[in-house]
Amino acid sequence: MREENKQGLRYSYVLKCIVIVSAVVGIILSARGGRNSFMGGHTVFMYFTIQSNLLIALLCLIGFRMAGRSDVSRAWYIIQFVGTVAITLTGVVFCVVLALTLGPAAWKLNNVLTHVVVPLAAIFDLFVSGRGGDLRRIDILWVTVPPILYACYAGIGYVKHWN
Repeated sequence: MREENKQGLRYSYVLKCIVIVSAVVGIILSARGGRNSFMGGHTVFMYFTIQSNLLIALLCLIGFRMAGRSDVSRAWYIIQFVGTVAITLTGVVFCVVLALTLGPAAWKLNNVLTHVVVPLAAIFDLFVSGRGGDLRRIDILWVTVPPILYACYAGIGYVKHWN
């Protein structure tokens, strides 16, 4: 393995660790810190933020086994790309919309971890570990799947009057 590949692999491992630890800590803080609020306790798992953090953390765990291998399928890169876009969407919506409406209260540790640290580390990891050139234009359509699935889920929750 060439030296630059080894260096990229090391960066990827560090970034994956940052994603996993930040996602887990952020989710735990979200669940514990807001037990009495509408976005706390067990209800945190109903939100796209937590679901996309769980997804990208799981993908990073799997990515530990995939990193550095030359026989990784194109499907894996598509899945990694979709997960990264989902968590990026979470970060962008939080920073551009929600943080402005919540003001200084938005910048609690759980929000910073799940909406800023995890997305940034996941994006950097995609560039360090991914082979973006293997993606085709048609593959980009896969990034719509998580938001569409969540919209269906949220629609069902609304109709069923879930809290």
